[in-house]
Amino acid sequence: MKKKLNSCGLVAVSFLVLTMLFFGSCSKTSEDVTEKYTITFVTADFTDVAEFSRIDSAYIHSIGVGGDEFALYGSDDENDAKVKAGCAKAQAFLKTLTFKGYYELRVMRGLNELHVAVYGTKKPDK
Repeated sequence: MKKKLNSCGLVAVSFLVLTMLFFGSCSKTSEDVTEKYTITFVTADFTDVAEFSRIDSAYIHSIGVGGDEFALYGSDDENDAKVKAGCAKAQAFLKTLTFKGYYELRVMRGLNELHVAVYGTKKPDK
């Protein structure tokens, strides 16, 4: 009889641990993770790769992310505000520079357009 109680206790403890692990892993709600953000060039007509890289790097650095595609945690409103502030900082810096090429840049969260900027004066040939 004693062995049966021990095995029942072990099953109960195992069930409790598994239940805690399951609900603990689900503690973040879907509202904590936003859609993917992207920094893309709609148009990029250039001969100097350094110009292109300078614009791209300015946005990545100012937003504080590791690349052109990134995800942020928190509410959409908070994350959008962070991204928009970073875009404004990058744009303020880049507006002080002169570009030989023509660049149209767009920052999006999913299908939502957050920022659009144009740099350079040379319009692409169509």
